[in-house]
Amino acid sequence: MSKPSYLIAKHQIHALTSLRFFAALCIVLLHATNHDLLDISWSKLLDLSKAVSFFFVLSGFVLTYAYINRNYYLSDFYQARFARIWPATVASVFFVLLLLPRANFLPDVNSDWSLGSVFLLNLIGIQSWVPIPAVFFGLNAVTWSISVEASFYGFFPYFSKMQLRLLLPSLIMVCICGLSAAYYVESSSVPSFSPQTFNIPVWQGLLYINPIARLPEFILGILAGRAFVSQFYQQKISEMHSISDKYPFIYSAIELPIFFYLVFLGFKGASFHASIPYQIILNQWLSGLSFACLICVVASSRGILGQFLNWSPLVFLGEISFGLYLYHQPLMIRAAQADGFALGGFQLLPDSFFPVVAWSLLVSAISFYCLEKPLQRVLRPRKT
Repeated sequence: MSKPSYLIAKHQIHALTSLRFFAALCIVLLHATNHDLLDISWSKLLDLSKAVSFFFVLSGFVLTYAYINRNYYLSDFYQARFARIWPATVASVFFVLLLLPRANFLPDVNSDWSLGSVFLLNLIGIQSWVPIPAVFFGLNAVTWSISVEASFYGFFPYFSKMQLRLLLPSLIMVCICGLSAAYYVESSSVPSFSPQTFNIPVWQGLLYINPIARLPEFILGILAGRAFVSQFYQQKISEMHSISDKYPFIYSAIELPIFFYLVFLGFKGASFHASIPYQIILNQWLSGLSFACLICVVASSRGILGQFLNWSPLVFLGEISFGLYLYHQPLMIRAAQADGFALGGFQLLPDSFFPVVAWSLLVSAISFYCLEKPLQRVLRPRKT
């Protein structure tokens, strides 16, 4: 069996960078409803938490696109990944410690897990492996997904070298692990996350947080990345682009409904005739598959969709979206639960959605230019 043929010439896909901003914005909107900054009723139309699934699939896609057919040292790969996520993630943890009163973040003062131990787990990025809310939601709660990403980085060099005949069985095996976890949760009556279960294992920690349970979404991203860079796919896309050049309206009229349908499918999920644990797992996979297709559509776009997502202000927002994801929730908690931040009698951080988002974007931009980019230049491996 011959190996698939891949294209070598690559360029940065700015449309995917812009799409990252919209995914981060979905999480911002979700948390805004959780903190009563927005009416919760409208958010029931779609499951905005599925934006995390998009990030996991996108990670597998982008890493595959960047590293396929490329020789690299493992140490260089891990160093580059560390430089990408560690500085801002750790900065966001210190941001929580400086911004929020002690009562407004986990672990609580009566927890079996000390603040120091949870801080250490955050520092090395392994909190997602502990299915206890005081740990995986400790300090800056959203960093649980960054911990999952860090685990994916550990797996990627091995999955990326697998031929398809080994990668597909690996995907099936991790899916079986997810179904086994769902069976354990159901048969053992593992409790749900609540204020009463902060310090004990919960089923969300096993099915929603755990890196192995989320690994199928990452592998779907790898498969999508391989499909995208294959000569067969690129030839077909080239043919579609020829049609687009001749009939741009028809091309966009076909592309846009496909895009919005995949968005809907990714965020809506499906109702399976199964218990909640199985529904959670199956919907994560369905979202992952939908987003894998969505990413290929966006990465290939030459119509109105691609032109819109390549708009430079959106690309800029996508570049700072990592900070938006990391810093928005501490600011929301400060505004909604800790009386904001007043200076000279003037409320700088009112209990309102748009000021919180504005502050989040400002802090994200400062983090991007003053922390993330400078430290990446220092921490990334030197090119040889």
